Amino acid sequence: MGIKGLSKGVIKPVCRERRLQDLHQVRIGVDAAGWIMKSLMSNARDVCLEVEGSVKHHATFARYVQNMLHKLPESSSILLVLDGAQWPLKAATHTRRRNSREAALARAMEANAANDQTTADKFFREAVTVPSSFTSWILTHFQKNNRVDVVVAAFEADAQLACLEANGQIDIVLSAAEDSDFIVYGMRRVMYNLKQDGSFHEVAIFDDVLGKIVKSYNFIKWSLAHFRIWSCACGCDYLDNIPFLGASKVYRLVSENFDLSPREICQVISSHASDPHAHLEALWAAYLSFQFHHVFHYHEERCGQTGQLLDCFVKLRHLTPLPRALGCRPYLRAPAHCGSVPCMSAAWT
Repeated sequence: MGIKGLSKGVIKPVCRERRLQDLHQVRIGVDAAGWIMKSLMSNARDVCLEVEGSVKHHATFARYVQNMLHKLPESSSILLVLDGAQWPLKAATHTRRRNSREAALARAMEANAANDQTTADKFFREAVTVPSSFTSWILTHFQKNNRVDVVVAAFEADAQLACLEANGQIDIVLSAAEDSDFIVYGMRRVMYNLKQDGSFHEVAIFDDVLGKIVKSYNFIKWSLAHFRIWSCACGCDYLDNIPFLGASKVYRLVSENFDLSPREICQVISSHASDPHAHLEALWAAYLSFQFHHVFHYHEERCGQTGQLLDCFVKLRHLTPLPRALGCRPYLRAPAHCGSVPCMSAAWT
């Protein structure tokens, strides 16, 4: 997911140049979606046409993922996190993306039938999606690697990574898809733009953003709640920004109403929408989703006397404890169906 204007306006100005050799004995959590899509893009024609026997080519499809994993320090442990079920608030985004892929596939098939391979390949790349068989292969294959473990999130992988980092189970998060919303979750250390030479950019929201002046934005007195409201109102996968109300104008509204409650700040912003009530509910839902997303929490049970690991189990909970007053909201209720129980080894708990 991306927040409109956040990468250019905040992340790039504050990011620090780092190198992989600076990381020693670290636990790296990776949002695998970006790597997987880049792997499939180079094989988009075979994926879209479901070439007979393509299952045999999963190793080829995953070559990009494998190459990126090889770049990470040998002393590090790597946890790949895959998306689980679709978060309810992203239904419109998923529908829009699915319609776009279907339209691209139709144009690719038309160009392919006309033997226009250049045009066909262009639209095949726009139409590609992740086959379930490939996800299963990723789970099975990378579990055989001693350095790599794989988790299937309950819903969004980025929320699951935020949970793992908050619980101290990973030290740093690698955004393989360059998602700008990672810092909106409050992740303390995020890696962006990992290059072939091993250089990357690191951003820490509490060290580099909050409490600082970033270009024209003064975040010195801002809390994470203010930053989340601003980010959501700028436009994200949960809702579009209000027309003609860009990042700078939203920033001014938040700053001018700094002492109000989060809900009241959202009301001020939504008053500029054509349908203030509908926008307020969408903005408030987006804000709450960053705080109370459903995630898997990992627990271990050890012998009190010997410390021996007896059991490792998983519970579906909110990212942070949900106040009783918010439990009536449908998207925050315990879901009937969500992602598979993750296959994370006890070493991460």
